[in-house]
Amino acid sequence: MPSNDQEFQRVATIIGFENTNAVLQVDDTQVLRWPIKKLPNDVREGMVMHLRVSNAHSEEAEREQLKRDIINTLLQG
Repeated sequence: MPSNDQEFQRVATIIGFENTNAVLQVDDTQVLRWPIKKLPNDVREGMVMHLRVSNAHSEEAEREQLKRDIINTLLQG
């Protein structure tokens, strides 16, 4: 089983639209239907999307790292 702070990413291509959903092809084997209203406004067929799944712990760690990076940049400037 993966560790709790692990992040998972996949590349998906929009292969069409059905009603209020975009149809995304993931890894050549899986199809995912995603609400169009939850995607950027300029989505179109053929567009490549990057999907990311992370847990709360990894999100918090990412925010903390961003804070440190900003502070270090400000202190160096």
